Amino acid sequence: MTFQKRRVEGVLAAVCFCMALLALTVPAHAASVSCPNCGISIGGNMFVSGDSISHYFCDNCSRWFYKTSTRPRLTADSGTIGSVTVSSATCTSPRQIRNSCSVHGDGDTVFSGSPLGHSWKETGSTTPTCTAPGSAKSACSRCGETKTEALSPLGHAWRETGSTAPTCTAAGVLYQSCSRCGEATTAPIPALGGEHDWRETGRTDAACTAPGSASFSCSRCSAAKTEALPALDHDWHETGRKNPTCLTAGSVDYACSRCDETKTETIPQLGESHIWTVSGHTDPTCTESGISGYTCSRCGAVKQETHPALDHNWTEDLRTNATCTTPGSIRYTCSRCSMERMEAIPQLAGDHAWTETAHTDPTCTAPGSVSYVCSRCSETKTDTLPALDHAWSETGRTDATCTDPGSIQYACSRCDFARSEKIPALGSAHIWEETARVEPTENASGSVSYTCSACGASRTEPLPPLGLDLSLSALLERLGLVLSAALDWVAALTDVVVRHPILLISVVIGLIGVSVLTLRRLLKL
Repeated sequence: MTFQKRRVEGVLAAVCFCMALLALTVPAHAASVSCPNCGISIGGNMFVSGDSISHYFCDNCSRWFYKTSTRPRLTADSGTIGSVTVSSATCTSPRQIRNSCSVHGDGDTVFSGSPLGHSWKETGSTTPTCTAPGSAKSACSRCGETKTEALSPLGHAWRETGSTAPTCTAAGVLYQSCSRCGEATTAPIPALGGEHDWRETGRTDAACTAPGSASFSCSRCSAAKTEALPALDHDWHETGRKNPTCLTAGSVDYACSRCDETKTETIPQLGESHIWTVSGHTDPTCTESGISGYTCSRCGAVKQETHPALDHNWTEDLRTNATCTTPGSIRYTCSRCSMERMEAIPQLAGDHAWTETAHTDPTCTAPGSVSYVCSRCSETKTDTLPALDHAWSETGRTDATCTDPGSIQYACSRCDFARSEKIPALGSAHIWEETARVEPTENASGSVSYTCSACGASRTEPLPPLGLDLSLSALLERLGLVLSAALDWVAALTDVVVRHPILLISVVIGLIGVSVLTLRRLLKL
């Protein structure tokens, strides 16, 4: 491992040595051109005049300078200051810069930027109508140029003002007017054609003695007609009947279902006297009268005869004796209709004389009881004794840690019943504190020991050997840092190198040599 590491470091040292050697061979010329008057960079405003003279224009102080191949640097006295003429941009032409050198004569004309473009303002207009065109006049607010644009006619905006509907046999008319100019026009609506499509629109029903009528309208053209409906005559229906008896005549009533007219027809009586037969009988009860019904077998006449109520026949069937606190009662039942009635017995004088007859002791979870009987009226009662509840005493404990809960065990001293109570964990995580450390070496592992300050738990974490990272990614990362520094150095010198062909050739040869040397060293690794 140590030998390979030294080979990589040797390659990097050789590359750095070559770069430093090249830096010593490059002349210290400036990479950019600055104005000798105000110091602002003017490298982007060079205008070439011939092979050996270059003119520069400074946008900051609006002055011209020049240099020759024998005087490569611009200084305050390196050239003769000329003059410059600047023309502002117009709506149609860009900005012009014209230089004049006092030594070399007229120079170049430079166009800078773009034309401003017209700024049109409307100065007048003629509104178009439905049939005639209009116009709009405009003038430029910068150069005064004018223009006129034609506006197309608007065209009529027709809207319907009325119509005559067509029929199946005659055409209709549509009336329209323009909402802008008021011009009016008409257009024909074709006849529908074909036969009428009659739909009933109204009806007057015919009565029993008077005719009616039906009105119709064509669903296509709104034509109308009326047809007569003949009278219906009466439609008699029986509405009531009174049957004849042996002593009176009967009758039948009729009404017309259409016009509500009525009529009555007489039915002759059946004879001179009734012929009675029993049609029904209801016996009397203890509280209600009885009834006997009769019907005439010839005419159907009816009559009734009433029988008086019988009254109740009471018999005692149940008795409840009175006690020291409650009255008693006697129940009677009627032997004919099963109706019942109650009769009260007054309660005995004084309070109960209770005597205990049974006793059940309470436990920790179940209540007890005491039973009593009254020696005077024999009434009984039972009193409840409440449960005693458990008498808990601690029998065991498991302490909680940071992550695990604990518990407490209890037992009842009366009934030996046991229960457990949970103790929450001390926290969501251990509070680890380092207590010991063994540092690792290149070939041996190390370790770190921790102890929880809250619950006393402990743990140990291993530390891997240090070793030497000779992976390809690590080597490439180091080589990348060296190449990045070299590229930054090359970029700073590029502007000077391109102006010296001999220096450019030397740099290229040097870079090729360094690359070959570096590649051979990497292949040997």
